[in-house]
Amino acid sequence: MCPAIEHSTTEGVNRLITYLLDLDEGSNVTWLKTLPEVLPEPQDQLLVVADALLIAGVRNYDLALVSRVLSLVAAEDCPLSDTAIEATQFLLRQQVPCGAIGAYFVSEDNIVRDEAVGITACLAYALLLISKRLLAAQPVTAKSL
Repeated sequence: MCPAIEHSTTEGVNRLITYLLDLDEGSNVTWLKTLPEVLPEPQDQLLVVADALLIAGVRNYDLALVSRVLSLVAAEDCPLSDTAIEATQFLLRQQVPCGAIGAYFVSEDNIVRDEAVGITACLAYALLLISKRLLAAQPVTAKSL
């Protein structure tokens, strides 16, 4: 099942910060602790933390994390960063010929597993949300086709 998407920027930021602190357990996250002082607006904090998590998710090939963060960013009324757009392109490039998303599905044995549809649906949902945001920002016109 796809994780719930936070609709409150403050709650979303807090959730992402908590996740990032857990992800980087034991590492130097001083910047993260001082983030509210440097960027008092929750929306600005969301952009910074989301970018950090997207980078970590792509580096670790954690497609679930990438899709959760992209879903949150798409649901918020804030600009899409270059990092979010690059992460979206990365996720799109993970689609295998059968339509499933992720290297896990290169093996035909994994494609027929019960969770295959759910995993692909969650990843596709994140792509749908981001696509809607991108289309809203750049409407398709006859000239752009």
